[in-house]
Amino acid sequence: MKAQRILVVYYSRTGMTRLLSNMLADELDCTLEELTDLRPRHGLFGFVSRGIDGALERHTTLAPVREDPGAYELVIIATPVWNRSVCSAVRTYLSEHRGRFRKVAFALAQSSVGRSRVFQQMEELTTLPPITTLAVTESDFLRGGYRRKVSRFAARIRADQAGQPMQQEPEHCLDDAFA
Repeated sequence: MKAQRILVVYYSRTGMTRLLSNMLADELDCTLEELTDLRPRHGLFGFVSRGIDGALERHTTLAPVREDPGAYELVIIATPVWNRSVCSAVRTYLSEHRGRFRKVAFALAQSSVGRSRVFQQMEELTTLPPITTLAVTESDFLRGGYRRKVSRFAARIRADQAGQPMQQEPEHCLDDAFA
């Protein structure tokens, strides 16, 4: 049992959100849960279906999860951005566990646009405001800037867990021009 009782839940198709989530789990020494979408998402058909599902805010079918989010003090939810929306797997997970979260924090991996809308959707789906947010772009991954962002996000989480005031500037505010 982890002392801080933090769960990181994520879905990743390309590996960016997986890398981000694994870094968070390592930095915070917490439990990690990957969501498995049972619908095929690869190839041209997968690309088209992701865009349509994102735009229409559709749900999907998930493999059963191991962890109960209600058993954790904080759940960090990480998602890729699909057509300026929460991906279907995370949307489904949040809907299925609505009302089970005590506290939430949001993280996302994206090409360039959609973060403000995605954070708003996540807040609506969880019915909770996040204690902090993190947006990492493809450019951050390519240039290595994601490491600093993840470390600062983790520091804000640790401050919250310790009951200390957090730096109020979310990591994504520095480059939110395309939100």
